[in-house]
Amino acid sequence: MTQTANPAGSNEGRKFEKLAYASLQAQKPEEAEEHFQTALKHMQGDGDETGQAYVLGNLGNLFFEQKRFDLAEEYYEKSLLFMKKIQDKRGIESSHGNLGNVYLYRNNLEKARENYQKALRLVEESKNLQGQAMYQENLGTVTLQLKDFHAAKQHFEKARLLSLGEREDVERVNALEDKIKTIETHPEYLELLAQDKQKEIDALGGEDKQGRLAKLQELEEIYFKASNIDKVIEVSGKIAEVLESMEDKASLAICHANLASTLMQHGLGGKPEFLPRAEEEFKNALSVFESQNDKKRKSYILGTLGLLYQNQNKLDEALTSFTQSMELMKELGDRLGEARSYANLGKVVAEKGDRAKAEEHVKKSVELMEGLENRPGMAQQYEAMGDLYLASEDLEKAEEWLSRAMSLFEELKDPKSVNTIQDKLVYIISHPASLKKQEAAIEAELAKPEVEKDPKKKIAILKDLANVHFMASDLDKSRDVLLQLIELYEKTGDQHALGVAHGNLAGIFEQGDKFEEANEQYEKATEVRESLGDDNAVVELYARRGALLLRMVKLDQAEKVMRKSLALNTKNQNQQGLVMDYRNLGNLFLQKTEWVEAEQQYKRALDINTQFGNHKEAAEDLRNICNLYFQKEDWNDAERFCKEALETADGLGDFQNAARDCRTLGAILKNKKDRTQIEDCYKKALEFSRKLKDAKEICIDHRLLGEVYMERGYTEKALEHFTEAFNISSKGNDPVEKAEDLRNLGNFHFQKNNPKEAEKLYKEALKFTLVSGDPISEAKDRTFLGNLYFKSERFDQAQAEFDLAAEKFREQKSILNLVQLHMTVASLYVAESKKDECERELDKAQELAKELGNPEKLVQSIENIRKMAERIDRI
Repeated sequence: MTQTANPAGSNEGRKFEKLAYASLQAQKPEEAEEHFQTALKHMQGDGDETGQAYVLGNLGNLFFEQKRFDLAEEYYEKSLLFMKKIQDKRGIESSHGNLGNVYLYRNNLEKARENYQKALRLVEESKNLQGQAMYQENLGTVTLQLKDFHAAKQHFEKARLLSLGEREDVERVNALEDKIKTIETHPEYLELLAQDKQKEIDALGGEDKQGRLAKLQELEEIYFKASNIDKVIEVSGKIAEVLESMEDKASLAICHANLASTLMQHGLGGKPEFLPRAEEEFKNALSVFESQNDKKRKSYILGTLGLLYQNQNKLDEALTSFTQSMELMKELGDRLGEARSYANLGKVVAEKGDRAKAEEHVKKSVELMEGLENRPGMAQQYEAMGDLYLASEDLEKAEEWLSRAMSLFEELKDPKSVNTIQDKLVYIISHPASLKKQEAAIEAELAKPEVEKDPKKKIAILKDLANVHFMASDLDKSRDVLLQLIELYEKTGDQHALGVAHGNLAGIFEQGDKFEEANEQYEKATEVRESLGDDNAVVELYARRGALLLRMVKLDQAEKVMRKSLALNTKNQNQQGLVMDYRNLGNLFLQKTEWVEAEQQYKRALDINTQFGNHKEAAEDLRNICNLYFQKEDWNDAERFCKEALETADGLGDFQNAARDCRTLGAILKNKKDRTQIEDCYKKALEFSRKLKDAKEICIDHRLLGEVYMERGYTEKALEHFTEAFNISSKGNDPVEKAEDLRNLGNFHFQKNNPKEAEKLYKEALKFTLVSGDPISEAKDRTFLGNLYFKSERFDQAQAEFDLAAEKFREQKSILNLVQLHMTVASLYVAESKKDECERELDKAQELAKELGNPEKLVQSIENIRKMAERIDRI
């Protein structure tokens, strides 16, 4: 919406109009409104119709930006009357456009379309191509909301062509192309196309088999685009009938193969119920190709069938299919197919645990790919070799092969693969064994006499050493190196580096829960950066320090820091910074349980992101508001904002956040006691995770579904999901993930009264937890073991595990977990009528409750257990 300017007018009116513009530039909208209204009064007194037309339009703009749509409509209408009176065509067009915007926001779509069409006619008369592009796009938006898909597509197409003609920026053209693609893939639009295509098929005569076949194939493609697999299957069956009647066996086999591929794609993408039918269709195609002795197609079908079996964890069947495919590839002289078969065989035998055989197969694939100079294939197999060595923890060889793969992927301009390999290389570099080698090499370099004499060289080496210690999570050593660097920067006078070092040291202290020291370092870093006039760094430090002060519950200091950041970002018109400030203030008021103020701050951030079309960040703001209502236990509003965030994420193809929103929605519904929809939420989350192809996210959703089914008593389904999560995590290198799934399986068997299996799984989980070095998880695993021993009347063993768990919680200052542990153990002793032991645990819990400020619910829970203990002597 462009601000209009009055080209001429009365002196007094013009003076106040200029003051209003100055107020707008200073971001003082209330003051601007007052000046515009004063200008309007003067212009009315002077009979200045031109001045009134423009000031009314600007007041309309002001009200529109403030979302005061009734007033915006009223003032735009008044402006339009004056524009018509003074015959200002540009002003008439702008007024119609502005009214169109108002009606669009108020969802009065017919009136919005009417006004945009009037504005469009005027810019067409004036040959204003930029204006035409804008109104065509606006009309596309309106007609899309009216679900007039054909009209919307035409408007967006015209806008795109006009934008190209005017050499508009690439982003706008891309955005329009995305909108056109959105229409072309919209389910309702595709359904209309399908209906039209079906009418064409129905109109064909029974004898025109070729014509019917072509139309059915077009209809199948439409349903495929719409992801309507049921209809794809139905139409594919009709295509098969036509091909059978034409006795075209080769095409019939291809039809079966295509359908099988579609079913497999969707089956592996979150619809496992399609997989048995996919296998059946592959076998149908295979039998025809065998009857025709079509070895080439048979080899490809066998290879794809092998992939299907592999993804279903049917490794023996996969091995057979891949082997048969490879033999045919060799016979046909298809060296690329042979290379791929060896690659597939390598993956399967690796999953079966035969590392040596896997390495042999992959090396053979590498040789063939190199002989063919197939660079994508070479890169993939180099990565496969790296993965094999990574699994056996031969880090040097893994790094060598993965580095070769990354070089090729970089040449091939494949950023996704490059990022994947970078993550693996980071894992290798940050592995304890690698870090020890790096540390030793850097320490040796640092010990050289010439380094001590060269401050620049010493600084460079110390920076490398600090990075190694940080990657090793050795906070004490990181702190010591940073203190040395700070001393050197002070000597050399490098203020920029000094500010960075103080900020890094603050982060180290914060990570080690040394909040006072962190706060002190943030202050020093800010002071240095302020002296350098580095506003960007200063606002970042304000944000980090503000968040720290929140954790320290120093809310007044936190607000002071956040307000400073807000003032600086307002001065610099840093919209991204303002978003962060409003979010931080929202978090502050949330912590103070000042709900209304917190919501206002979150909504200010939301308004900025909405205004600039930053939908992904707007979704984050919706999540913050959802979290606010979640904490208020206002489940209906929490559900509403969560669904808005989910809809946005889904529309953006942001599968990760969409999955997380589904999980949040599940938690909200659980609190609403609306358990019927929880399963659907987690299933939807699993669909998004599978689209994301992120093993960790997929595991989370399998675990949640397992928990849901356990609660509902569907133990077989629960075991299926817990086992699937374990099968996935066991293929990775993350001990935390493996421990989590073993823990869940242990809980399952414990609840199913199978203590031996549960104990084995709990101990296996503990083994991986100890590898990960996570003391909180270790404490939880020991609690599970203690509970199991207690229920098996192995009381001494149980108490030993509980004591070790308590020690870990105490070390980590995890008071809530510690008090919960003592209450759990006390409850167990009550059940066994062991009053003295119960009292001992309750006394510990009561002391800890004091540290937490004696929360009412906690104190009441302790008293309730104590009353139960007192009854023991009376029984």
